[in-house]
Amino acid sequence: MDRLLPLTHRIRSSLAAPQFKGLDHFRTIRPRVRSWLRIFQGPAGRLFGSDAVRRRLARAHSLAGDQAAVDTLDERMMRRCIELSRVAGKAGELPFAAVICKDGEVVAEIANQVSRDGDVTRHAEIVAVSQAQRALGTTNLQGCTLYSTIEPCPMCSFPIRETRISRVVFAISSPMMGGASRWDVLGDTHISKRMPEAFGPPPEVVTGVLSKEAASVWRRWNPIIWGVIRLRGVFGPS
Repeated sequence: MDRLLPLTHRIRSSLAAPQFKGLDHFRTIRPRVRSWLRIFQGPAGRLFGSDAVRRRLARAHSLAGDQAAVDTLDERMMRRCIELSRVAGKAGELPFAAVICKDGEVVAEIANQVSRDGDVTRHAEIVAVSQAQRALGTTNLQGCTLYSTIEPCPMCSFPIRETRISRVVFAISSPMMGGASRWDVLGDTHISKRMPEAFGPPPEVVTGVLSKEAASVWRRWNPIIWGVIRLRGVFGPS
């Protein structure tokens, strides 16, 4: 009995404020949650587990499942981005790409079009935002998630805020030019408070999704350029 009490204390503490940090963390914690459920649903539950603890364990299991579903969708959409970027690199573009989805359905997907159109504003994220507005028939993209192989730059981040996109997910950060990590356009609350009619609230930002896969596209596309970019700190670790 005395040996079981510390276990109870650890479980209660770990469930006080559960935080799920992505698919890898979920894969680590889910077997533990399942084993705890078995413990507290059996005779041991009557020995030192209360109904409140069992309910909290069940809730943790449900939250873990919800997080896994989000992570699975994020990875699926990011793989579409990575494949688009691979095709763009073969076509002579820089291997950037973006996908926008709503309710799990793709509403826009495009690769960089700067070289093709001879226009430096034709970044994948901006073109994708334009496509999504036309596809949905509105400039309000609330509820949409934008996926990008590289962190959106400030030029791309302002349209994201103006169209009220709810989530931004990218594979590789850009400490030098990123609209979140460098200039914080995506996270700035001042513009939405001062001009709520023009800018939506800061979107949820998720980083590092399939970063190694996205980086491999760049390495294969041009290992010299990739090496220079990394040396200069344009892109973050992957």
